[in-house]
Amino acid sequence: MYIKLDNDINCNDYGESFEWETITIGNYSHYTGCRYVFDLGGYTIKNVKVKAANKMFVFGGAISGGENVNATLQNGKILNVFLTGAVGFVSGYVDMLNISISINGTDATGIIFENIQDGSIIQNCAIYFETAKLNNGLFMAQYHYGDYDFLKNCDIELHINNLNGQQIIGRSGYNGAIHSCESLRITGKIKGGLPRYALRIGTSYYSLLSGGSLTTLNSSCVSIDFSEVTTGG
Repeated sequence: MYIKLDNDINCNDYGESFEWETITIGNYSHYTGCRYVFDLGGYTIKNVKVKAANKMFVFGGAISGGENVNATLQNGKILNVFLTGAVGFVSGYVDMLNISISINGTDATGIIFENIQDGSIIQNCAIYFETAKLNNGLFMAQYHYGDYDFLKNCDIELHINNLNGQQIIGRSGYNGAIHSCESLRITGKIKGGLPRYALRIGTSYYSLLSGGSLTTLNSSCVSIDFSEVTTGG
């Protein structure tokens, strides 16, 4: 199924009371093995207040027998997304390609980019994220079998006033699987409760504080201001 946006969407046009409810693309209970493409067509969705207990997008999933509903979100901009009281931005079996995204995650309750699964990738994206306090992980992959990149060729800018002991990049779900990241540029500033290993990739750990020096991750550049963090954990 191919869905293409044919104009910009400014949620401010719908009034101050408008709130975005979860858009689910791909019903894994009924449409197994299908491929869904949501093509932004170079257009922009902006000024999005996601309703409490909702996400902006949920894409498909797996069912018994191993069949998946897979999806692609591509080619455009999603800007000024506010997650106050919402769960997160996206979850599911989705490739995110060639997208610019800006998110204010203050008071979001869950993982921002959740359950990026089974070979899905976030690639060639520019992502800006800010929050007063991170209540859960930022980029969390899950249910992986084998080794592959799930973040690649992305420019990520982070402004986190309190990391709150959470992971920036990590994996939840089954043990023993490995995933990795490649050719990332991560910049910004992180304050507050930084755990000893704030950025985790697969089963390997990379310290973001190593005698004051920065750590390169799989052909990646990490240049984050840690001058106001406290370490622990």
